[in-house]
Amino acid sequence: MRAKVLLLVVVLVLSGAACARTFDRQSLEATLSSQVASELGEQGITVGCPDDVEVKAGAVFECVATGPDGATITVEVTQQDDDGRVEWRLVDAGS
Repeated sequence: MRAKVLLLVVVLVLSGAACARTFDRQSLEATLSSQVASELGEQGITVGCPDDVEVKAGAVFECVATGPDGATITVEVTQQDDDGRVEWRLVDAGS
């Protein structure tokens, strides 16, 4: 009986994890690239974000914007709701 309960818990945890929504990374990166380029007044900006970012209101994660000259800047992304709406800000310039 105990083994069946443990198996049920494992199945429930795994099925719950499978239901977690993640961002469409390519779409998010394209949107951020366009918006950051507009903000900086510079063409050729690319943005890279982490894989498998769960859509969750209030969560914060970082992406990296790279200019055509190779200079980088951190983009802090804050999730506004559980529907994937985000706000972002530039927080750290690298080299």
